[in-house]
Amino acid sequence: MISGVIQSGFAGYQKSVSQAESAAGQIARAAVPPEGAGAVAPEQTSDGNLSARPEVPIEESLVELKLSELQARASASVIRTGDEMLGTLIDTTA
Repeated sequence: MISGVIQSGFAGYQKSVSQAESAAGQIARAAVPPEGAGAVAPEQTSDGNLSARPEVPIEESLVELKLSELQARASASVIRTGDEMLGTLIDTTA
């Protein structure tokens, strides 16, 4: 049971790292214009003006990065709790 808790914590942590890498990549791509283009292709906004926007809005990537951080912290807490439970169980049986 305790090993399942720790494994769940590790799985959650690995998922958060993967999501953080993806979000960071999107942020990096949004900051650098495509090769040979010189600039991000403009998009027409609702008021008719042209605006240079990346494919994925950088705001979404920033939120995803923050969510990944929070998930990593929560997963680390699960791992820590499982470790403490295992330590208590070992101390009790010794």
